[in-house]
Amino acid sequence: EAIKLINDRVNSKKKTKFLTINEPYVYPILPGTKEWESFKSKSEMMDACQIPSEIVVAMSTKALTLSVINHPLLDTEVLSYDDYTQGLDSFVSDFDAAKVLLEREDFAINLAKIYLDTPVLNKEEYKEQHSNLQVTMLDFTVKETVLAVPQVSNLLKEDEAEALIVIAENKMKEKSENKETYGTSVNTFFTVRAAVSGKSNRNNCQLF
Repeated sequence: EAIKLINDRVNSKKKTKFLTINEPYVYPILPGTKEWESFKSKSEMMDACQIPSEIVVAMSTKALTLSVINHPLLDTEVLSYDDYTQGLDSFVSDFDAAKVLLEREDFAINLAKIYLDTPVLNKEEYKEQHSNLQVTMLDFTVKETVLAVPQVSNLLKEDEAEALIVIAENKMKEKSENKETYGTSVNTFFTVRAAVSGKSNRNNCQLF
């Protein structure tokens, strides 16, 4: 029922003919390239990854959500802060596309859908896909962290939030069965949720 609710809500959102771009933005300069290594500051990196405003306004919410989640600095910006909410606020203040995304009423439900559709890989699947272990873990960690912070979770309706918790519990169980791939990040969503609600000490929350 939780899966059906998320799918139905995403499909029921009113689509507008003006949102014509349905694929995520491809960042022209990425970590590991010579251009990226030449940057001397975070500001230079953020400037290189800004999405042109005319593209942002034409993106579907799903495409824009994926673009923000795929941003090269999202993980370091959010996860390096003692307070995840401050980390996301810092990232949003530096990244114009994220400001626009937070104003989309269907942002959170689209991110929940993307999270729902992200498969938990076992060791064999992981090897077949030649996936990078750190990337596989970080993919879930970033999505779960962003979903758990108030700026995003508060955008969900009550039944949508309840459905997300059920989905996160199922993901946690699947990851627990594949600890060789996901390590101690199996319960990231609930760890972050507890931390941002003040129910646990952030410094005691181990994500990796």
